[in-house]
Amino acid sequence: MAKKIFLMAVAGMAFVALFSAANCNAAAITGGSSMDTAVELKAGTYTGGAITGDTTQYFYVTLGQGQQVTAKAMLTSAIETGTISTIALYDQDRNQVVEEFDANYTSVTLTADWLVNGDQPTYKYYLKLASDDDGVTSYNLTLTITDRFDAGTTQDAPATFENALSVSAGTMKGYVTGDDEGGTDTADMFAFVPPADGAYIVTVTPPTDMEVELAIYDANRTEVDSQIGNNEGSIVTSTVQATSGAKVFIKVASYFYLGKTPAEYQFVIAAPAATNTNGSVTAVNQNAATSGNANTNSAEAVNQNLIAPLDTNTNTTAATANRNSNTAATTDDDEDEDSMMMYYIIGGAVLLLVIVIVLVMVMRKKKPGTPAQQPPANQ
Repeated sequence: MAKKIFLMAVAGMAFVALFSAANCNAAAITGGSSMDTAVELKAGTYTGGAITGDTTQYFYVTLGQGQQVTAKAMLTSAIETGTISTIALYDQDRNQVVEEFDANYTSVTLTADWLVNGDQPTYKYYLKLASDDDGVTSYNLTLTITDRFDAGTTQDAPATFENALSVSAGTMKGYVTGDDEGGTDTADMFAFVPPADGAYIVTVTPPTDMEVELAIYDANRTEVDSQIGNNEGSIVTSTVQATSGAKVFIKVASYFYLGKTPAEYQFVIAAPAATNTNGSVTAVNQNAATSGNANTNSAEAVNQNLIAPLDTNTNTTAATANRNSNTAATTDDDEDEDSMMMYYIIGGAVLLLVIVIVLVMVMRKKKPGTPAQQPPANQ
């Protein structure tokens, strides 16, 4: 028993030591009383004291394009009847963009997320912690900054033609947010320069809770195709015919998304499916959005759309030649079948003859002769 008590005591001391070490790593802070006196925060963990109705605390954080800020606060209350604790984010124009609040009796954890777009190099966002009455006695705050860059680069794809992010054919991923939730990065614009003439297949796979929009523009910024998913999670595909060296703009946007965190989507530009002969960017498949499956026309269908008949007589001649070729192929097949049948008949006859000969030889060996004389019995 004494040994068990000793081990339990050691385990308890270790837990206290770890908890104390974690708290020691958290920096003590006190926010400003207004946005004008907000205290700067970097990514990290912080601890703070009491927050009353008269001492709302403000902080600020600097974000680069395509970065997501996540503020997670655990606020402790000592009021038996409970209090309302609040966390809020404000943009650089001091407009509130996120607010989360909840009743707090002993402690409550609140989280605020926001992703900024690539329209400018840096942004200044404000964070507010508040509580009504004298509800919060202390708090722990964790601030995380996460890069949400697009297409494997170190930046966000802006939503404008002028600053479109250059990409090559391949598989990539990107991030967008909803119109009213999660951030300002609601659309990404990419610029693609085809290395060769042909039909390029563009496919966007959104998360299951987002309805995505895909739009294709030519070098003159004229829309040539636009697809919207039939429902949340619907994969959207567009096949376009492009000319080598002629820039193509591709826009991916959240058409419907209520998530409070950024949505990650997969973005694919496939290799040419056919040779382009008309020197322009043209949408090939219309109404390409499908529910839950990649709506990609087969190479055969794409070729049928892209390659137009050159001449009626040429087509007729080709069709006739094809029929003749098919007839000749059928005749050859019949001749091959007849030859095989003849081989089978000859082989069977030879086998039967061999069996007959063997039987005859066996019968001759068994033909009865003069019976052998029995030796005389012993007297």
